[in-house]
Amino acid sequence: MCELIPKLTSPPLLFIEFQLLSDQIQECDNINEMAKLLQECGHLYPKVSSVYNYILTLSITTAINERSFSKMKIIKNYLRVTLTNEKLEYLLLCSVEHDILDKLDVSKLTEQW
Repeated sequence: MCELIPKLTSPPLLFIEFQLLSDQIQECDNINEMAKLLQECGHLYPKVSSVYNYILTLSITTAINERSFSKMKIIKNYLRVTLTNEKLEYLLLCSVEHDILDKLDVSKLTEQW
């Protein structure tokens, strides 16, 4: 959990804050009550507050990811259709000869071009 949320640097402190808040958390019947609790005393438990804020902002569905992949698929299909044989040949050559390309200095190439 601490690797996912940037503000969390100390797992033991997070655990202690959860222990201190455990009774109050168990009294909450729904997410609205939990949000009110954190609004009232979140400044006293900043690590727990960060975790709940992170959880509340997580995407429930994968629609955003699916839209991104769908758009990428459209672009890739467009590029495949518009790719001429000459461009395809150059791309294949670059792919096969990648060890030679890795040795080239890009800044010198751009100056010459």
